[in-house]
Amino acid sequence: MARDSAFADTSITLVDSWEFEPSGTPRGTSVSNPGAANHDTSRIIRSEYPHGPYAILAKKAHAQWRGPWGENGRYVERRLLLSAQGSSLKDPKLPGETINYVKNAYELSCKLSSGGKDGLPVLDSLNRIRAELGIWDSGDVQNMKKDLRGYVSQDAGWADSSAAMEWLRQRLLATGRVHTRTGNVESLIYIESAIATGQDAIVGGVRLDNGQELLADLTIVAAGSHTPRLLGMDKLCDVYSELVAYIQLSPEECLHLRQLDFPIIVNADRCVFAIAPDREGFLKLGKFSHSGLVDVCQCAGITVGLRQRRRAPREQWSDIEFGWGGEIDPSKDIDEQGQQTLADYRGFLAELFSSSVIEGEETPLGDIARRPFTKIRRCWYTDTPATDFIIDYHPASAGTLFVASGGSDHAFKFLPVIGESIAGIVLQGRGVPCDSDDDDNLTVLREAWQFPRVSRSNL
Repeated sequence: MARDSAFADTSITLVDSWEFEPSGTPRGTSVSNPGAANHDTSRIIRSEYPHGPYAILAKKAHAQWRGPWGENGRYVERRLLLSAQGSSLKDPKLPGETINYVKNAYELSCKLSSGGKDGLPVLDSLNRIRAELGIWDSGDVQNMKKDLRGYVSQDAGWADSSAAMEWLRQRLLATGRVHTRTGNVESLIYIESAIATGQDAIVGGVRLDNGQELLADLTIVAAGSHTPRLLGMDKLCDVYSELVAYIQLSPEECLHLRQLDFPIIVNADRCVFAIAPDREGFLKLGKFSHSGLVDVCQCAGITVGLRQRRRAPREQWSDIEFGWGGEIDPSKDIDEQGQQTLADYRGFLAELFSSSVIEGEETPLGDIARRPFTKIRRCWYTDTPATDFIIDYHPASAGTLFVASGGSDHAFKFLPVIGESIAGIVLQGRGVPCDSDDDDNLTVLREAWQFPRVSRSNL
């Protein structure tokens, strides 16, 4: 919006709970919010996306990551090894196999990759995967009907999301177009209530927790996991957290892995992924969101129900820490589910690196599964039922309330282009001509991103 001429005469105010430029910060420097989901050392960026319209948008975003957005180490090109359990990638898909998710991705990658199949090495056994990771020479062993298998894509990498957000904040300030305010938004301001009038509600801005009111003709809520709370719509998105774990590597190990061109590893069977090394020398371990699990299981023909909420909405939002991430104290803050996640990470590492499976040979990172986690972070997800984003006007707000949320664990990779898409939809909804009018892909995505149909009583 700050760069779009259609908003040249519009006063834009950005409200955030975090002070990005605290007192004493050097001029031209911002500090990312440690409690935000985008505060991280590494986020997977790829354009070979399993859903067509998103794949087109991802390719456009990836080109930006490879340009100015990724300069100064904010983006690092890395191979991606996508794996799962089941029959050979060369065989037809079979019911009940998580490898179907990989087979679907492989078919798409063959179409999107400039080199086709020739540029996508197939690793048709766990032994082949270990060999690709530089752990041992597998010879020609491919001996099991069902095994861990996968392929390697060259069209991927990872972004230092904290550094990217700090850089973006500075770009925003440099426009001179946006007023920034620090404060916690407590609620929306309703000039006219839909319940009282029976008509669309008129939203006139936001109220901060200190009682201050910020008035606006158009209010855009892009509050991540806090969006359902602000809208009073608990079922709009499923809000929950997972643990992300980090293991510190030695400088020698980091050098060795970089020399190997060590790939990002995704195991769709375990729903675990790993990135190493990042700019701080960590091996990072993360877990698929529930929506990611559903995606894998659907490919296998396995039905997975809705995630069971552990607390009622009123109870969860009464917890001041709900919806906020950051580092946690492992001696106090890890429940049974979190302990299982950490055990899953160790199982993932042991399968690939444990020297016990290689007849006593010393292997790179052979003890990695037994090392303590250097730090553990809580990361929040905001899933929609179909894993599509919500980027649309609230249908009962007479064009005064716009929502951009529902990241569903796959939004960050689109950072360089998603703002342009949001601005285009805002303008289209107001009947204002814009560059996006001729974007056929955005037209398709706009259908997918529609706000769920609701009654006026929701406002």
